[in-house]
Amino acid sequence: MVVRKRGGQRARSSRVSGRPAVTDRKREAGREPVHDSFEALLDKSVAHNAHSASGLHALLYGATRSLNILGYKYGFTVGRTLHSRHKRIESLFAILERGGLGKVLYTPSSDKSYIRSSASGNQVMRIEAGRVHYYEAGMIAGFLSSHTKAYMRTEETSCVMSGDPECTFVSSTTAPISYGGLGRGPDSLVKDMAEVAKGRKGSGASDYYTYLSMQPLLSGRISEKLAGLMFAAGRELRVSSHESIGEIVKTAGLFIGAGAKMVKNTKAKKSIVLRYNSFGSVGYVALTSPIFAGAVGGEYKAGRTYSRLKDGAYSVRIDFRI
Repeated sequence: MVVRKRGGQRARSSRVSGRPAVTDRKREAGREPVHDSFEALLDKSVAHNAHSASGLHALLYGATRSLNILGYKYGFTVGRTLHSRHKRIESLFAILERGGLGKVLYTPSSDKSYIRSSASGNQVMRIEAGRVHYYEAGMIAGFLSSHTKAYMRTEETSCVMSGDPECTFVSSTTAPISYGGLGRGPDSLVKDMAEVAKGRKGSGASDYYTYLSMQPLLSGRISEKLAGLMFAAGRELRVSSHESIGEIVKTAGLFIGAGAKMVKNTKAKKSIVLRYNSFGSVGYVALTSPIFAGAVGGEYKAGRTYSRLKDGAYSVRIDFRI
């Protein structure tokens, strides 16, 4: 598979099947797309309230203990930076609420602080998975640490993904942090991803929170392994869904935070057009687009075009030969 910018410049080459491999090629100086900085993405996550996060980041960070730790530490950095830029604790509540956790209730005390939130209507994630909001827990800890000038630890003690009525986060200077992942194998995670994807409603193509939360997952061996899970999740969607392939493609698009539609569907060839907003990147495309290969029942064998539109969005066309 070849990713090309408008005008034919080659940006990246990869072949995706059950275990995709992404190969970097030398890029021409000055021709790379300009993406939002970490700080700009953070600011937009606070300000943007059109959609809530898809939940993909929570599932992926919950997969293994090492990803639990990665998600928490990265969230801590996000929270600390958030405080340095916005100061007011309402900015933390705003980003959590717009990230899909629902209305936040904050109860401070001398030794422990509690943050509670109920799942928003857009977040249908009852998968009996246990606590998985490691990124959000880290964000709360980072913000409160910067705010109080003391190192705070935050533990999620209840979670809507376990069927609890709300997510509860407890912060203190002595709170232990336990990491356990989903506690199940890749097959269970893939099924969970498919179930969450099927629960998505409405448009998810403007999801700054999802893209910000997944930055550490977009490079190296982590991305390659998770892209394999994305492929398997697409295949699970195809097997378990009674919808048409066009509807399955649309559902998968909502899950990854991109508009997606089938533009050609024959026995010999299937083509899908994706629309990523300005927060999109080749790395994010490489991680998330394998779900469509699984959904259509094939693998990448033809080129896809990666170009920037006038309104600031990225358009990706993927062609499959079965």
